[in-house]
Amino acid sequence: MLITAPFPGNVYGACELRNPSKRAQPAIVTVLGGGYCNTELRAMNEPRVFDYFDYVTLDAGETPLLALIEPCRTADRSSKLVRTFTRERHYVDYKNPTSPSPKPETPTYAAYH
Repeated sequence: MLITAPFPGNVYGACELRNPSKRAQPAIVTVLGGGYCNTELRAMNEPRVFDYFDYVTLDAGETPLLALIEPCRTADRSSKLVRTFTRERHYVDYKNPTSPSPKPETPTYAAYH
């Protein structure tokens, strides 16, 4: 479940939107992203955010979301994440490999020509 919070006033609603879905399907993976995360959560160190969301992604582009697909299917949920916060034990961990991204950050639509 992907939820965007473009403004600070949307964060409470995002948390409340997540609750019924998580109750109905506890195994569902929840991801928070959007403008608020990009501007206010870049130096996040509060692990309680992960009481509501499994991941918090930063920045535009499809790379962080594509990087979540395979780890969410397997037991290793954090090895290949890009620009993504997770909770490791009781601490916030930021995942971002140093190698350049193989995919463009904006859609090219090249496959549709």
